[in-house]
Amino acid sequence: MGLLLHHGMVGVDTLPLKPIFPRVYPFTQMVNRVLLDQIDPFHYTLCCEPIADILKLPSTRKSFGEVAEERAHEMKAYDGPLYIMYSGGVDSSSAVVAFLRTWSPEELKRVHILASHHSVSEFPELWNVIVDKFKGRILPSFRHIEYYCDRGYVVTGEHGDQLFGSDIIRNIFHMHGDEAIHQPWQQVMPGIYAKIFPPEIVGGFLTRYEQTLSACPFPIRTSFDWIWWFNFTNKWQHVKYRLLSNKPWRNARESFKKIKHFYDTPGWQRWSLDNHDKKIGKLYESYKLAAKEYIVGATGFSDYIRKPKVGSLFQIWRCTGFYEATDTSFKHLTREEALEYVR
Repeated sequence: MGLLLHHGMVGVDTLPLKPIFPRVYPFTQMVNRVLLDQIDPFHYTLCCEPIADILKLPSTRKSFGEVAEERAHEMKAYDGPLYIMYSGGVDSSSAVVAFLRTWSPEELKRVHILASHHSVSEFPELWNVIVDKFKGRILPSFRHIEYYCDRGYVVTGEHGDQLFGSDIIRNIFHMHGDEAIHQPWQQVMPGIYAKIFPPEIVGGFLTRYEQTLSACPFPIRTSFDWIWWFNFTNKWQHVKYRLLSNKPWRNARESFKKIKHFYDTPGWQRWSLDNHDKKIGKLYESYKLAAKEYIVGATGFSDYIRKPKVGSLFQIWRCTGFYEATDTSFKHLTREEALEYVR
């Protein structure tokens, strides 16, 4: 599929180099994938699939598990070791389950798990399966991501939230309860964003975003619908490239060739459009329902269906470049802690 951009056909590889790299590259910011006929207010370039291209794909009747296992099977084509950034959250857990169901024990010898103690504590039952079934190495996640990109491919669970919704749903739940998730967005979202943005820009933000609602193939009615559609249409590009932040452009460009987001495919995006009813039930704890059902069906861990959303990705890559050692429980240690630990 070609990538339709604001200023013609261009890929990340052909973007101009800068003599001094910024903290965050312009293409890692939020870009609206619907309003392509308008100049982006921040002049950012679109480097991923426009929503119009995704809508042209045929509808899918595949289940979450079928799409996940197809994706895991596709990754057999990558030549070299695979390093899965495993946070213990729903997205990376679903990916790990898909690998376990589609890769043979012999094939799994080249799949390694990057983990921290947060990975273990969030879902210890699955962690025990990983330790038993994965034949590759269990590695600490504190090394810079380039270290692993130089040795193979890094697989992340990025874009799972864009397929299902957003962690902002947690804010709605804590502020207003389960019922607010399914209330009309006009009643809920202005108050939510008034707590996030300065009051003088909330009205303009909501007005501009309303222009994208008609592009959705079904009506956006509830606060959950609204948040998912915003995340799906505006944050795909930011999430796709955010691991490149804070890195020299030459390094980042080379590393990105080796970073493979498990959920970053047109097929996954089409699944999200066709299965909106499988993202959440009546209660907040059911968020990412289809993924949880897949994990439960594959593992038998029935209590997992009620697992609350945890912002776990932050815990796995905030460690990068900050810690220098790990103990036997995979707790990451700074240099000072490590020196104290061995005395």
